[in-house]
Amino acid sequence: MTPAPTTTTAETTTGSGVNPAAAAAAGAAVASQNAESSDETDWSWVAFGILAAAVLIGLGIWWWHSRRATNQPGGPPPAPS
Repeated sequence: MTPAPTTTTAETTTGSGVNPAAAAAAGAAVASQNAESSDETDWSWVAFGILAAAVLIGLGIWWWHSRRATNQPGGPPPAPS
């Protein structure tokens, strides 16, 4: 991607105020640099999301099986008295 051409203007002011034309030119230059968006996908965040989802699904399955194993009947019958 080629960067946008920038133009600079030089004007002199006699006061200590800000030159509106210079402020507008500086704002336009910053805006044009910020407007360039990256179309590339940040794959590290995609991989992190997939890993986090897999961990959460695995924990859910582990919790579900451990919960079902402790509540299932079928253990040894009680000893006769």
